[in-house]
Amino acid sequence: MRVVVFGANGQFGTRILHEALDRGHDVTAFVRVRDSVAVEHDQLAVRVGDVRSAEDVSATVQGQDAVVSAVGPGGPGTSDQHLDVLTQGVPGLVRAMERSGVRRIVAMGSVATLQVAPGLLLRDAPGFPSFARAISGAHLEAAEALAASSLDWTIVCPPVTVEAGARTGTYRVQRDFLVPGEGRISYEDVAHFVLDELEHGRHLGHRVNVAY
Repeated sequence: MRVVVFGANGQFGTRILHEALDRGHDVTAFVRVRDSVAVEHDQLAVRVGDVRSAEDVSATVQGQDAVVSAVGPGGPGTSDQHLDVLTQGVPGLVRAMERSGVRRIVAMGSVATLQVAPGLLLRDAPGFPSFARAISGAHLEAAEALAASSLDWTIVCPPVTVEAGARTGTYRVQRDFLVPGEGRISYEDVAHFVLDELEHGRHLGHRVNVAY
């Protein structure tokens, strides 16, 4: 499969990139800075661009079989300054895919956009931290753009606690709602799920929580 990973130099994107290469896929890493991708591989190409640029994105998705969006606005303290990578970047990616005929996308999303009770998103539940309202809102806007599209989409929403760790391949999966429990997983197992979902498409049209 020919797969392009947008945001291939982030915590999730790096693991997804390695997982895809380990499974034998031809991978294009889309990043803003060439040197941010340290790996060299015969089946890896690197494209430099900005996900908010329609020209950059359109040129990159042409000829691909599937897309992974691991773009994000950065960590605490900087994320609210770069929400447009979600609110502008993801809708632009949708338009480029629809024009090019590439239908399959797995996108990283926010746990805050999952339901804690029927009709109640975590971000709207009592006690949700105010500092996370803006970024969770941007993720929700991106999710709504995917849901309104003609694409075969899946949004992967990891729990709050994600750390470097083992690739076990063993975790719980829940569509649209939070997985009950402590809410943690490794980046490596998130990448494992992303590639499984990309290859098998078991959760088309759903936001999915994965956790131990």
